[in-house]
Amino acid sequence: MTTLLVDWLGRGGIAQCTESWAIELDAAGIDVVVATRAGRELAATPLPTVTADGRGRLAAHRHLVAATVEAIRQRRPDTVVVQNFLIPSMEQAVHRAAR
Repeated sequence: MTTLLVDWLGRGGIAQCTESWAIELDAAGIDVVVATRAGRELAATPLPTVTADGRGRLAAHRHLVAATVEAIRQRRPDTVVVQNFLIPSMEQAVHRAAR
């Protein structure tokens, strides 16, 4: 089983929750991939990560959405968990790819 955990910001309380989920899933033998912003606390996790950056917050988010969609298409995870919403209209592509 493969799980992709998506955390748009990669810092703060939600990132701590995402990291805890990733650690527990990994310990249970589930392949875990984390998608988050580059350069953030969550991106430093020892688990496989999908990261993207860009000049400015909006560009960084757009790049992360695209990288997450690509990761879903390539890896075909069994489960995709989106931990939060930042710009839902932009993130719809992730939900479509996960379906």
